[in-house]
Amino acid sequence: MSAFPPEISWDWGWAEYTALSVIPLTYVLYRYLYASLIEWRQNGIPYVPVRPLVGSIADAALVRKSIGEVYADIYRDNQRKRYVGFYRFMQPAILLRDPLLIKKVIVTDFEYFPSNEVKGDTQVDPMFGRHLFALSGEPWSRMRGSFGEAFTKDSIREISALFPEVNDILKSYLDIKSRKGGGKWEVDLMELCTNYTTTTMSTCALGELVDSINNPDTELKHMVRLLTEPTPKRVMSQLIFLQVPWLAKLLKIPFVPKEVREYFRRTVAHEVERRRVGGCQRNDYMQLLIKLWDAGRLSLTPRWEKNMGDAHKIAAKRHSKAAECKKETAKDQKQGAKGQGDETAQAEKVRSQEHTGEERIADIVEEVMASEIDQDEMDDITAAALAFVSDGTVTTATLLSFTIFELAHHDEIQKRVRMEVEEVLKRHKGVLTYEALQEMTYLDMVMHETMRFYPPAPFMVRSCSKPYRLPNPYRNSDYGGLVLKEGFPVVVPMYGIHMDNAFYPNAKEFDPNRFSKEEINARETFTYYPYGGGPRICVGFRLGLLMAKSAIATLIPHFELSPHEKTQRPITFDPRYFITVSKGGLWVQVRSMPTISSTQR
Repeated sequence: MSAFPPEISWDWGWAEYTALSVIPLTYVLYRYLYASLIEWRQNGIPYVPVRPLVGSIADAALVRKSIGEVYADIYRDNQRKRYVGFYRFMQPAILLRDPLLIKKVIVTDFEYFPSNEVKGDTQVDPMFGRHLFALSGEPWSRMRGSFGEAFTKDSIREISALFPEVNDILKSYLDIKSRKGGGKWEVDLMELCTNYTTTTMSTCALGELVDSINNPDTELKHMVRLLTEPTPKRVMSQLIFLQVPWLAKLLKIPFVPKEVREYFRRTVAHEVERRRVGGCQRNDYMQLLIKLWDAGRLSLTPRWEKNMGDAHKIAAKRHSKAAECKKETAKDQKQGAKGQGDETAQAEKVRSQEHTGEERIADIVEEVMASEIDQDEMDDITAAALAFVSDGTVTTATLLSFTIFELAHHDEIQKRVRMEVEEVLKRHKGVLTYEALQEMTYLDMVMHETMRFYPPAPFMVRSCSKPYRLPNPYRNSDYGGLVLKEGFPVVVPMYGIHMDNAFYPNAKEFDPNRFSKEEINARETFTYYPYGGGPRICVGFRLGLLMAKSAIATLIPHFELSPHEKTQRPITFDPRYFITVSKGGLWVQVRSMPTISSTQR
């Protein structure tokens, strides 16, 4: 007969003790990681189901859908809710659905949400750490004011004067393609349009036209590829960088590859001193940057506030040194030409013959940069130029390629655009001026409808800077609700809102008339923001629109567009990108039209 109570043995091994300790640790970890989920449950806040590790964005984490589409799905699946909670991996976030609430977050209560979630660190990434997107607080405010001056109406008009040269290259390239293809050929629009915008950015921002249209393997185009091509390593690093920024900072993951950074450092330094030494002046973005740089207005630290004359002294030193180098070069060349007998003069004569023009300037660049300007100061203007090139190249190419694609699939819209362009050109004697582009209002409507369909950035994220109370998620009431803590991310799913039938009836139908003045006035506000919204709206979006418009107005009178079997509607988005990109390219058929002289238009 067994004894009662039974004898208990405490002779445990490591396995038993490990199991016993794991249970409370697991519970503590769960309470820590999913504290927001518990709070949402207790307060009746709607939320999306959460999976271990990947949270609520499994399709994006496993590269099955683009992150913009995943956010759009969350938006669509939570009707009649003003906002909803979800997890990005193991980080809680709120996705906004109500346009009025979105307006409060990005405009009315901007002081509570003044920055993007991603923060720059110049120690980890000297280029992205200076990007306007990554700045916050006083540095962002000061830099936003500086860049705003570079994108005024007058500045954009002056810079747009550089477009015709690139447009001529594009037109010539397509004419050659037409002759080789017997008047008809196929083209991947994303590749063509990226080549076009890369070429345009080279002359607008870097001071020298680099033809990536006829020569798509230029070094500049290679840098653009390094920034945008979705290699497995870059996809993972960008996913961490944009969705789990605290981890990116911990792992010191840079956004801009080292090779790209060093290329722009060399290119910008050379162009700055070329203008100093050669006295070159151009009405381009680089000239505007140099002006801001000389005034100390591209620096993250307000050095010019500490000593108002400091920036002017630095600029004067640069000019003085450049002038001295120029005089010395002229003197040396003159001495060498006289054929003086001493070895030093003869050596300099040979050197002057071998290193003239741009090569001599490159030598001077090294001397000046080494003696007068430290790398941190030079990075201020380099980062600004890189941001202009990278942002303008990719987003404008996206807009341009998708607009041409939709024109190819909508013949009546294409004919109406062509008619408008020809009528405007006739009034302007065949010259595509800034004023002529402003008169192409129907083309404007087509491009805005394209951005509704394919917003270059399909979502935006704001970070809460201090405790903020969201109202009741089911009705317009402060009863209930949720208090967001400092650092809590809030997501605005632009693509989801743009495709909502409640705001855009038959949203999957491409209809430029949605952007007539009457339709815009009748529609609920804050339901359209392809380039962001509020004070943090993209500072250069007007220039990007004008650039794309200029390219279309160049092409449409001479070429007819039609669909290609390689790419059909609806588009399948490439899940490897965080911007809107078509999977497998964006193909159309192009056919030459009879030549129309400017007097016949």
